[in-house]
Amino acid sequence: MVVGERPVVEEPRLVVRRRSSGSWSRRGLLLFFLPALATVLTGLATLAVSGNLLLPFDSVVVLEGKMASKRDFFEDEEVQRILLKHRVKVHITSSGSREVALRDLASFDFVFPSGQPAGDLITGVRAGAGQYAKVHRPFVSPIVLATYREYAETLHDAGIAGPLPAEGGNQPLYYSLDMQKFLDHIDRGQRWNDLGIRRHGISNANRIVAQSPDVCSSNSAGTYLAPRRASTR
Repeated sequence: MVVGERPVVEEPRLVVRRRSSGSWSRRGLLLFFLPALATVLTGLATLAVSGNLLLPFDSVVVLEGKMASKRDFFEDEEVQRILLKHRVKVHITSSGSREVALRDLASFDFVFPSGQPAGDLITGVRAGAGQYAKVHRPFVSPIVLATYREYAETLHDAGIAGPLPAEGGNQPLYYSLDMQKFLDHIDRGQRWNDLGIRRHGISNANRIVAQSPDVCSSNSAGTYLAPRRASTR
C-alpha cells in the first residue's frame, strides 16, 4: 500500500498455531511404543529365565525322521521344547513300521520303527547294501501289566507287588511288581486261589499267568530289563 509518495509497510502479524492433535504426537508415540516395548522386555525376561536367551540367534539342526507310533513322543510339546533347547528340531513323516522297512530311506536322517522285526529288516537290508546301519536305543518302555484291583491287591498280600503313592490319599492306581517273585509263582504252577484272592471277593482257579507279546522279539528284550508295574482299573 502507498500513501502519497511513501510506501507503507504493514506490521507483521504473529500467528499462533494450535497444538496438533494428530496420531503422531509425543503422547501418541508413547502410547504406541510402550506396549510393544513391554512385550519385547517380557519376551527377553522369559528367555533369560529359561536359559534360552541366545536361542533365537543360534542355528537349529532339523532332522528328518520317519516313524510309526513313536511320532506321538516327538509331537509332545514338552519333548519339542527340550529338543529346541538343544537346538534340535525333528520333522516327522508318519508311516507304518513295515512301510518304513520296505521304502527307500535315503532322504531321512533316521527311522524309528515300532517293533524289533521291522528294525532288524531295515538294518539287514542297509548292511547288505553297504550303507550306514548303526542302531541307537535312546530309551526303552517299561512293562505295564493291566489288571483289576482285586488281582493287584492279591499280589500285594503275597508280597509280590507294592502300591505306589497316590495323590490326594486316593487308592493307588499303580503297583510296583517284583518280576522275579512273580515268575517264581508262575513256575510253581500256583493258582490265584492259592494266593488268597478269595479274600477280595473273587474265586479264580486258573493258573497265574500274564499275557504279553514275545519280549525277546518285540523290543530286543529291552523292556524285560526296564522297571515293571502293574496298573489297576
